Amino acid sequence: MIKNASWNWSSPIYAFFATVPDIAYIDRAVSHFRCLRKSCKQSMWWFLDKIDRGSTDNMHKHIKACWGEDILNGIGKVPGLDGACKAMYNIISV
Repeated sequence: MIKNASWNWSSPIYAFFATVPDIAYIDRAVSHFRCLRKSCKQSMWWFLDKIDRGSTDNMHKHIKACWGEDILNGIGKVPGLDGACKAMYNIISV
């Protein structure tokens, strides 16, 4: 389950987090996403055995607070995760 968990991670919101999440075992499988903003220490934890394991609501809330609504909306309009990652690379490297 964990090995193939990322096959459906296609939302542009993932562009704001480290490319490969950490997978940990804390009584059960947990996916750990780290925010890419240098000054941010926030991590998002997902329990991979939960029904809402595909929900990105908390990620959206964090990115809106951390990066701002304008950047969140701008990246959200970029088609596909690959395009969003390229756009984030341009933002981060400025």
